[in-house]
Amino acid sequence: MIEKINGFEIYSNEKSKRIINIDIDDEILNKLIFPFNKFDITALEYKPFTRFTIAKSLDDLSDNNLSKFLNKIIRDRNTGCFIIKPKKITSMRGLSKRAIWT
Repeated sequence: MIEKINGFEIYSNEKSKRIINIDIDDEILNKLIFPFNKFDITALEYKPFTRFTIAKSLDDLSDNNLSKFLNKIIRDRNTGCFIIKPKKITSMRGLSKRAIWT
């Protein structure tokens, strides 16, 4: 089930083989800053299409491989779950305050 997608580290979760961990490299996150800054936090929270726009930008950065892989994970009865997160958090350089949420 583990695949290689440039810009992402993909591996099995240490607590459950049903969970796939996906870590996003800083390079990919830095490329997302521009499309992300177009939206304020309210738009991201309340307008689903703005979240789809960000998701599409992330998928584009993976040459449209990430969405296919995520679909494969959730359709596979042996997995069905993934955790996607930044590989490391080094700085919030380039993000406006309105684009950061907890």
